[in-house]
Amino acid sequence: MKATNAIKLISTDFDGTLFAEFENPPVPERLQKLIDSLQAQGAKWVINTGRDMSSLMETLGRANLRIEPDYLVLVEREIYYLEDSEYVSLTEWNSACTEAHAALFARCATMCRNCIGGSAHGSMPISILMPFRPSASLPATTGTWTSSIVTWTNIAGAFRT
Repeated sequence: MKATNAIKLISTDFDGTLFAEFENPPVPERLQKLIDSLQAQGAKWVINTGRDMSSLMETLGRANLRIEPDYLVLVEREIYYLEDSEYVSLTEWNSACTEAHAALFARCATMCRNCIGGSAHGSMPISILMPFRPSASLPATTGTWTSSIVTWTNIAGAFRT
């Protein structure tokens, strides 16, 4: 009988956390072995990153990983899942997030313009960057995994010798 692992989801950032551009290897072998072992026990691995698909795929290729993430959360919100060695978009979710973010950013920009409209800086161009946590963008169905989610921050450093 296969042993079951209490860990069901491994959620990692990418740049500077899992992946270190100027290290050799950029993802420590011990960390890859650990993730591989957890995946073999049924855990799903998610990379959360602000990168877009082409940037992440190019960097993953250079990293020479021997493991593959089960899911990708890209540009802080778009979700992709691995199917037959390709990442497939959760199109409905991704489209809804893109629309919601556009509406939010438009609303925030309007609010900020209204707040400073009467000031001496009223004609200043305003750029709004809203923080958005990738972990908050996962579908509600992951709620059953709450007690067994592991989020690693700066974990690669602990695996470097």
